[in-house]
Amino acid sequence: MMQSVIYMPTKDGHTEPAPHVLTDEEVARFCRLDCANVDESLRRYREKGWLRPVQIGRSLRYRLPDVVKFLDKIQSENPR
Repeated sequence: MMQSVIYMPTKDGHTEPAPHVLTDEEVARFCRLDCANVDESLRRYREKGWLRPVQIGRSLRYRLPDVVKFLDKIQSENPR
């Protein structure tokens, strides 16, 4: 079974395959969050239960399928 590759923007404006586990910064780039305080926005989404992190060591990370579900949730809450 062949799986499709999901791409995300890089810092220099190109694209690259998205990793399976993302950091806060990578989630912000993948979702194209354009806000002054990304950490605060992600915290708010976690508290609402919209974005599920995984704790790895001392860091919170996000599985790519959970980030895609998060985008689906945002779209269903704000259909435009």
